[in-house]
Amino acid sequence: GMAAPHAEWVPPAWACVPGSRLMFRVTRSGAPLDDIPLWNHGVYVFGRNTDGVTCGRVTLEHESISRRHAAVVHDMQKNTFIIDLGSRHGTRLDGKTLPPRRYVPLQEGHTVTFGASTRLYKLAVEGRSGS
Repeated sequence: GMAAPHAEWVPPAWACVPGSRLMFRVTRSGAPLDDIPLWNHGVYVFGRNTDGVTCGRVTLEHESISRRHAAVVHDMQKNTFIIDLGSRHGTRLDGKTLPPRRYVPLQEGHTVTFGASTRLYKLAVEGRSGS
């Protein structure tokens, strides 16, 4: 049948730019691919089609990624969260699938994967050597 469309997720009013230069270090099979800065906006939306997103946005190419897959959100207390936006193939934090549409704390050293993509996204602070 026709499933009711999900209401489009709206970034929360409490989101704000983080105080430190947080980023995702992206690797595949241990090889570094990219660093994605997460410090210029309070919210970053990750997905295959982020057209129309007015905050930070990161396009993910893998075919298992939903149009608006997940978001990283910072608050004024220096906390960072990840939220799965009801993606079809899920978001994992340190290997555990996130419940959809719930803010889950994301801390330095945590690793995120999106859908069936084998890329690992590890939260890091620029200039600080991680393991």
